[in-house]
Formats: sequence, structure tokens, C-alpha cells
Amino acid sequence: MVLSTLLAISRWLRYSPSYTNDSWEYLRLGHAISQGTFFAADNGFRTPLFPLYLALAGNNPQLVFVGHLALGILTSLLIFHIFSQITGRPPLGVAVAALYNLNPSTALFETRVLTETLTTFFVTLGTFFAVRACCDRSRFVREMISSGSAFSLASLTRPEYHLLPLIAAVVVAILATRSEREPQARRRTLQGVAGGLIPFVVLVLGWSTVNYVRFGWFTVSTLTGYHLTQYSGPYLKDAPVQYKKLTDIYLRYQEVQVRETGRHLDTFWQARPELLKATSMTDAQISRLFIRISLPILVAHPSGYLAPVARSLRVFWRPPVYARACNLGDLRQALRGVLRGRAWWWDRLFAYAYLPFDLAYGLAVIGPLFVQRWRWLLWSPGMLVVNTVVLYTALITSLIEPEDNNRFKMPVESLILGGAVTVFYLVSSDLSGWRRRGLPREA
Repeated sequence: MVLSTLLAISRWLRYSPSYTNDSWEYLRLGHAISQGTFFAADNGFRTPLFPLYLALAGNNPQLVFVGHLALGILTSLLIFHIFSQITGRPPLGVAVAALYNLNPSTALFETRVLTETLTTFFVTLGTFFAVRACCDRSRFVREMISSGSAFSLASLTRPEYHLLPLIAAVVVAILATRSEREPQARRRTLQGVAGGLIPFVVLVLGWSTVNYVRFGWFTVSTLTGYHLTQYSGPYLKDAPVQYKKLTDIYLRYQEVQVRETGRHLDTFWQARPELLKATSMTDAQISRLFIRISLPILVAHPSGYLAPVARSLRVFWRPPVYARACNLGDLRQALRGVLRGRAWWWDRLFAYAYLPFDLAYGLAVIGPLFVQRWRWLLWSPGMLVVNTVVLYTALITSLIEPEDNNRFKMPVESLILGGAVTVFYLVSSDLSGWRRRGLPREA
């Protein structure tokens, strides 16, 4: 708590809010909420919670920055409690919270007028209550409702989390009923699961219903069709002739994008103004049309979808934003740049410092398959909940965002660091035990 507060104060004094293209879109929607014109300004791309957060902060970036710093402190407390409860060792919780606070990615996203910090808070809060539901059965129903509420709020901040309330509820239910034999206990578990789904129905399905009324599309976000063009773009020339007007515009912009950047990604943002003007359709209508175009194409070219998904899954495990590949040639070049004062260490070397934590988290997931004495902790109910949230995020973001999805890792990065620290603890305990066993006995 003290460390996170001191770091928050130092960041407030040292940094200023920063922006990306998405920041201006969110601020526009925040102003629309303040003016009571949100539904007229919104095209369904963005979920409503972050614009509402901006509106509550007066659409003032400095107040948004303060809010992010406060959320960072609260997230640190949640991380501490999650891993203290899972491991039964508060010092491990302190270590994980300290790593989260000292992580350059945390500092970067707390300055950004973007959704990552708010999403991190809700995802961590949902994980906190789900872990408590597994570890403390006396308040199971209440914890499940709280967990479902937090995960549902995360999905209204970032739409890729819209299935997490369901998946988390199912996983917790399975873990909770594994050792139960009495009908009363099973009934209490089912009540808790049902309670945990109420926020999902009210918030996630409720917002989807609002979008259905507005756009005729039952969805959390109307971006789905545009996302599919990230994968189908290279094959859109194979689209049926009735879509030729639409695909010709897209392909023309795609040629320019490939020529300028070497890849076709994000073409839809370049082509969107002309698509809207030429078709006289809304964003939601064009997005749905791209779904009808893209799905048959991807079925006909499965490798065009699965290969980018596999690459995205690899990219996910790199540090958020600092997505440099790790190899000896790049490491030597990075070291020279840092030593000569041409670059900051976190810009060039952070990926290498981060690599051991990613590898250790991999051990947290698969290590118990090979080391049975780790199973009591790494396959405990609480850790399985953590792994569910992390692996869901890795998979869902890889399915919707080709190759650039490592920044979507931020909401679960603290959980990954927690798994890594837990593995470091187990390995050090094993090494310490082996050393003690190897010492000569006193005469």
C-alpha cells in the first residue's frame, strides 16, 4: 500500500496524460454522455463504461490520470490479497503487488487515456471474488454475485471479456463441487452460480439488447465485422460479385497500406470514410456485411485465419507495448544503444528482463504435469481460477486481433506475474530443501 501510494504520487508529479487515436474517440463519447447525446454520437463500436468514467471525471485528462492512479492502488491491494490467499504467504502477495507497481507497463497505461487501467481493476476485482468463492465457502453466493458483477463491468469496458462471467462461473462451480457429497452443499453451489450469472444477464445481455434496439444486432460491440477483415483482407478478391463495390474500395486501400507499412492490418480504418460515403450505410451495417463476406472466405482459407491467430498467441506473451522479439542479435544491439545513451533500458531491454517471468508462468500452468509436489499449490482452486482468466484473455484476444494483441495482456499481467512469483517460490523452496538435505550431519 505504501509503495503503490508513493509511486502514484511520483507518477503524478513526473508524468502527464498521454493519448492515442482511440483516446480522442473515447473523449468524444465522454463529452456526448455529458451533453446527453451519447446514443446519437455512438456507432456501437465502443462499450459504454469507459466513456461514462471519462464523463464522471469531467472529461478532464488530469482527473482521469488521478483516477487511474487511484485504481492502480486498489488493484495492488487486490493482487496482494489474491496471492496471499492462494499461497497462504503474505510476503508473496507483497512481492507480486510490488512487481505490478514497478512494472513500466503499469506506469505507461496509467498515463494513457485508454481502457486498460479500468479494465485491469475490474478483471482483478472479479478474480479476487472468484478466488474467495473457491477458498471461503461460507459466503459463496455473495462472492459469486460480486465476481460476476466485476467481470461483467470489465466486459462493458473491453468487449472481449463478454464471455468471461460465464466461463468463470462454470469453472468455479466445477471446482466448488469436486469435493461435495451433500445435496445441501451442491444446492448452495448452484445458487451461487445462478447468482453470479444475474449481473451477466443484466449488464452484458442488457447492453446487447440496447444495441439490438438501436442497430438490429444483438451484440456487445458492432466492431466484429471490421475485426474479421484483419484476417480476410488478403482474400477479399475472392468475395462474391454482389459485394464488389465494397471490396473494391477496401482492396484499394489495402494496397496502399501494404505498400506503406508492409502489412494489411488496420486497413479498415483507412477505408472506412469512403465505405460510409460510397454505400450510405451505417458502421453497424457495413460491419455486419463484412461478417457475411468474411466468414465463407475464412472457411475456404483456414490457414489465413489460424496462422495469424497462432502468431498472435505468441505475441501475447511479450510485454505490453514493449513487443520486441528476444534474440541474441537484438540483445547485443539493445545493450549497445543503452550503454551509449541512445535509448532507455525499458524501451530496449525490458522484454529481456520480462522473459523469465513469462517462462515461469508457463511453468505455473504445465509444471505440475511433471513435478507432482507442486500440484497442491499450482493446481489449487484459486490458482486454477487465475489461470482461467489469463488463458481466456490470451485466447480471445488472439482470435480477434492479429499480431498486435500484446497490449491486451495488460489487464491480466499482474496475474501472470503472480503465477511467476509463485513458481520462483516453489523452485527456491526445492533448492533450499535439496541444499539442506545435502549438508553433512553434525557428529
